[in-house]
Order: sequence, then C-alpha cells, then structure tokens
Amino acid sequence: MSYCVNCGVELAQSEKRCPLCKTPVINPSNPWKEPESRPYPRRLEVIIQNINKRFFAVLASILLLIPVFICSLTDIMTTHEFTWSGYVVGALCVFFVMVLLPMFFSRKRAFLFLALDIGVILLYLFFVELKTSPQKAWFLPLALPLTVIFGGIVFIFIVYAKYKRVHPVMEILALVFASIGVYTVCMELIINAYISVIVPVRWSFYSCIPCMVIAAAFIILNRRKKLLESLEKRLFFK
Repeated sequence: MSYCVNCGVELAQSEKRCPLCKTPVINPSNPWKEPESRPYPRRLEVIIQNINKRFFAVLASILLLIPVFICSLTDIMTTHEFTWSGYVVGALCVFFVMVLLPMFFSRKRAFLFLALDIGVILLYLFFVELKTSPQKAWFLPLALPLTVIFGGIVFIFIVYAKYKRVHPVMEILALVFASIGVYTVCMELIINAYISVIVPVRWSFYSCIPCMVIAAAFIILNRRKKLLESLEKRLFFK
C-alpha cells in the first residue's frame, strides 16, 4: 500500500494521481497501469430531483384553510362577530400571496410579485389600523411610506440581480449595508414627522454611518483582487 507524498492520504493501486490533492503518484518499483476496474467512479453523479412546486403550493393552500375556518368559527361562536380572527386570516392571506402564490407560476415574474407583496402588506396594515386605532390614523403618514420605501429597496435588488450577470459577494454585501443605512434614516425622518419632532435625524445617524463605512470597505475589497483573494484564503473560502 502506498501513500501520497504531499498530503499522506492512503492510495489505491489503481490511482495515477492523488484523489485529494491531485499530486502525481510516482512509484518506480510499481509503474502505473490502467486497471480493469476502479474502486470508485471517475466522476460524481449528481441526481437532480424535480420538486413539483405547484402541487406543494396547492397542498399548503388547502392546509391554510384549516386555521382560517377554525379561527373564524371560534370567533363567531364566542363574540358573535368577526373580531380577532381577522388578524389571523389577514396574516395567512399575506403568507399565501408572498410565499405560495409564486409557486403556481413556472415563470419568475419578480416585479409583478413584488407589487403584489407590497399591495397585500399595505392592505393588511390598513385593516389593522381600522380595527385598532380608527381615530388616530397612522397608516398614511407612517406605514404607507415605510412600506413603499422598503419595496423600493427590494426593487433595486431585483434590478441588480436581473440585469447584472456576475454578482460578486462583496458588492451584494455593500448594497445590503448601504440599504440598511439609508432605510434607518428614512425611518427616523418619517417617524419624527409623524410624532412632530423638531430634530429630523438623531439615532439613525449612529446606525447609518457604520453601515456606510462597512459598505465602502466591501467595495474597496471587491476592487482589490489580491487583498480579496488573501482574505478568502484566510477565512477558508478557497
């Protein structure tokens, strides 16, 4: 039995190269010959299992009807009207539109489903406002702009993923941190305008600046290929 001179792994007699580090096997006393059969196949066969997403979506949709029916029936039997069960039914509708509805379509329509997701979230928030605080409106001045801005950020990510062929990890991370920083500033501005605070920006400054610094660091790392490769090796990504 022989061993690899580079990594020390035990080698079979049929091996011309080390299967682990690809170092050539040189044994003058036992020259390599093509074996009649190999101890394992030359290549790894990957079995791709096709999952029927539409069947799963139909089954999950049927299962969602169980809590809808139970909650609605319990609410009507106890309170004689449709009260707290509306929150459960609304949340399940949001889950259906955001998770299950795209599975019914074979073609990915990201922009259409993003619009549907934002629309169903806004409808649910408007329903919550009507049920909880109809006298103090918070949907139009608070929930609507925050949700629309978040949808705009997701729209930018979709455009980036759709129209750019290569997606470097560092660029994606930079975009994520920059988006978090911008969204926190927008969030504080909208909240302060809602509660009539004079100072426009305070706490979001402490979260936006670090996010922007981290985003800039990722952009610099993405442009310096040697430094990026060295970092990936040190973190065992390569």
